[in-house]
Order: sequence, then structure tokens, then C-alpha cells
Amino acid sequence: MNPKNSAVPPATLLLVDDNTAFREMTAMALCSRGYDVEPCGSPEAALELASGSTQFQLLITDVVLGKTNGIEVAARIRAILPHVKVLFCSGYPETALARQGIDLGMGEFLMKPMSIDALCSMIEQY
Repeated sequence: MNPKNSAVPPATLLLVDDNTAFREMTAMALCSRGYDVEPCGSPEAALELASGSTQFQLLITDVVLGKTNGIEVAARIRAILPHVKVLFCSGYPETALARQGIDLGMGEFLMKPMSIDALCSMIEQY
């Protein structure tokens, strides 16, 4: 999961967020940093992409996704691609999510809004 200037090929990221502006801006910013990004606006689109590919190294997903949540999406994608790491993002603090019974134990968490530098740093560390 290194930028394109390193010796290791860039990571292929699956980005799931139902907020169009956030999804498009984040995808563009990550692409400009050398990452290969597949943005999806719905859990169904993400599952369809994951079913047809083994290339994804990291799933970046919003926690709150309309009728479902990022935890469920991550579990379903990891059933297809067990090697995929997960980075959850949310505008709700992690403590508020925990109070709602949302367990983020299967991945890392980054609070929205975040800078592209913070996101890339998290990706590189993860």
C-alpha cells in the first residue's frame, strides 16, 4: 500500500461511501497519490466488484450506509476476499458508534472529515 514512487506497486482500494462528493473527492485525491481506487456508491456495487476480483488489498468504507452499515459490508466482502484489510470512516465519533452497538473490531477507524495526508498515512501504516 505504497504510493507509486516506491518500488512496491500501489495498492488497489475499494472505496464505499454513499456521499457522492466525499467519494469522488477522496477517490481523486487517492488516485493523485498513486493508488488504484474503485469508488462505489452502494454496498451492492461494492459486493459486485469484490465478487469479480481478487485485486483489492484494502476496503475503505463509511460506517453508516443507508439501509445497511459498513460493518456488514466489510464482513460480506471479507467472506469473498479474506485477505482484505478494512478501514472504517465516519463522521460519528468512534465512541458514539460503540454506544450504538457498532463493533469496529475488524479494522481501523478514521474520523471524518480527514485530510488526504491523514488518510494516506493510515493506508501506508496499515
